[in-house]
Parts: sequence; structure tokens; C-alpha cells
Amino acid sequence: MRALISAIAAAAFSFAVPAHSAITIDLNEVGSNVVATGSGSMDLTGLIPDQNSFVFPAVNGSSASVAVGFGGFSTLYSGLFGPALFGSASGGVTFASAGSGQNFGLGFGPLLIVPLGYGSGGPLSGGAIWLGQSYASLGLTPGQYVFTAPQDTVTINIRAVDAAVPEPSTWAMMLLGFGAIGFAFRHRKGAPSSQPA
Repeated sequence: MRALISAIAAAAFSFAVPAHSAITIDLNEVGSNVVATGSGSMDLTGLIPDQNSFVFPAVNGSSASVAVGFGGFSTLYSGLFGPALFGSASGGVTFASAGSGQNFGLGFGPLLIVPLGYGSGGPLSGGAIWLGQSYASLGLTPGQYVFTAPQDTVTINIRAVDAAVPEPSTWAMMLLGFGAIGFAFRHRKGAPSSQPA
């Protein structure tokens, strides 16, 4: 099972890394789930390190925040300019059901999120899935949202539901997420119970 998950992750990342600079995160409503895939690189010149923090994959349309990846310690940079929200003003943070790859995206402010120790211009690739969710339940409005930095951009594409045709990387990220969840349930099922008999 681990070999299968590793193979799916490798396939997803081989499709996801473009040859250009800048970060792009695409969100697609696929069936009864929302899938995010992100890739690119970022020139950190002119951005200001704000703080180091542990970041989980999550989305919040009311604060124009989205993070993909497995989750982990990240560095947040200020100096981006862009929309204040990409969804419902009453929405809140919704953590992803599963994530894979590197941790990156946008935080409230807006703040750029990159993995701890990220080197300017290095490749980034990651994804996340929200099971049993829709744009409506997450408080997201379809559209393209561009955030500018002194030397680069971060683009969030919330694809229209009827126009979403998932790419191979999207399907690979979905399979990876489902595989990881299935593995976790299977692994937990075999663990001894701590409840009294």
C-alpha cells in the first residue's frame, strides 16, 4: 500500500511542476469534493520574513487564504498585494481532509507561505483535498485571484464547476488523498483498542 501511495505521489508531482516562475494554485470542484493542486516557484526578493509557524492545508475565502501540502513548519512573508477575499465574507477556515507535497500558499494578510528553509526560486509542488465539500460549503466564489510580490505573483484559480475538466495531476492528487485516508483507517483498525471490554 505504501508503494502505491508513493507511486501516485510521484506521478502527481511529475505533472504539476511548470517551467515558469510564480505560484499557481488551482481549485476544482470534482464530484462531491474540492481538490487543490499547486506548483511553481517564488522569487522572494523584496518580501519580508514575518514569522515561522506550523501550517496545515486549509482554505478560508473570507480572508483570501489557501494552503496546500502535507502540513509542517513554514515561513510566512509579507509584501504581497491582492484581493481581500475570494469568497463569502462570513466563511471560516476549513482544514483539508488530506494533503501531500510541500506546504505553501497564502495566509491572511496576505502572507506568502513557503516551507521552512525554502530557497528563492526553488520548485514547489503540493495538493490538498476537501472530502464532502463544495465551493458553497467552503464559502468560495469561482474566479481568478492574483496577488503580486515585488518580483513575482501568486495566482489562485477557483475553476467554474461546469468548466472543470480535471487534469492528470488532479486525479493523481485525489487518488493519493483517498489512498492515504484508506491507509489511515486500515492502520487504525488493526491498532489495539484502549477502551475496556
